[in-house]
Amino acid sequence: MKRNEFAGKLFGYARVSTADQKLDLQIDALVAAGVHRDLIYEEKGSGRSMNRPELKRVVSLMQEGDCLVVWKLDRLGRSALGVAQVVNEMGEKGIHFRALDWDFDTTQPFGKLLFTFMAAIAELESDMIGQRTKAGMAAARARGKEFGRKSYITGYPKRLKAFTKLWSEGCIHKGHGPKLPEHLTAGEVVEAMRQADKKAPNFTSAQSYTNWKNKGFPTFDVEAANVIKKGDI
Repeated sequence: MKRNEFAGKLFGYARVSTADQKLDLQIDALVAAGVHRDLIYEEKGSGRSMNRPELKRVVSLMQEGDCLVVWKLDRLGRSALGVAQVVNEMGEKGIHFRALDWDFDTTQPFGKLLFTFMAAIAELESDMIGQRTKAGMAAARARGKEFGRKSYITGYPKRLKAFTKLWSEGCIHKGHGPKLPEHLTAGEVVEAMRQADKKAPNFTSAQSYTNWKNKGFPTFDVEAANVIKKGDI
């Protein structure tokens, strides 16, 4: 398709990293490229962050066949991975992309080919990052480091002690057999844990406790708790 055959609407996106930087040069270039001034969306924020409200806004307003134009490719993102992700998301909506510095234009055959290569490199980069992350976590676990959010009960000594005491006193329904009158409800257990350590992160959902119970109380040493006597705590 020749550029003069393009039938969609041109939108522009201009971004600078800091509040004291000017957008005039980018805006002038976009207007010269045929973008109407009213359809240029401006953003001030670091290229390292993909949290771009104005970018999301302009993409949400665009229709299939429209084209987003930027002054330079790095206005969309600092890395090949970041740029490819944004362009790919637009491509899934049928939205084209053009960067004036590279004459990168997905409405043209060469632009489509170039993006295919970029997307492949970005996918490889993403896979390599994932592999390095997994390897690093495996090495850290081998050194005894734990990952993930602390358990709301077993992750806090005061709550763990209080829960173990209730367990040894027969107040906790262990997930099998009939529920007895002395068994606390899920809501009562949650409240007891909150009272045991009010400074620990609060959890108010009884369902969270119920889900934990249904899984067999993971991270809680059930076998050890079963041999503890009431007077031991």
